[in-house]
Amino acid sequence: MDWPWQPAYPLPMAKPFTLRERWFDVSLAEFEAFLHDYPRPLETRPPLQQKANYREWVDASMGAWPGNAVGKSWKRGACLGYQIRLDLVLKVSAQERWSCQWCD
Repeated sequence: MDWPWQPAYPLPMAKPFTLRERWFDVSLAEFEAFLHDYPRPLETRPPLQQKANYREWVDASMGAWPGNAVGKSWKRGACLGYQIRLDLVLKVSAQERWSCQWCD
């Protein structure tokens, strides 16, 4: 039954994926390189000694959680996933553009 005060089409969702947009999917090799090259020490939650399907790497100098998480990894069945914060990926790609050996 249609009501006279309802719009004909549903209203658009307001930014449905804002939290998802903060993260960039990467391969295992890219994720390991990111962790190796990160300039400050990172804390792992939960610790690496503890068995977990989901893990975050946090930088304590960036404030409180969840704003200080810089990397994530997870396992669901046989699927593995790795993500890096999008703003950190953009900084790295901008630096690589300026240090390009073919651009000089």
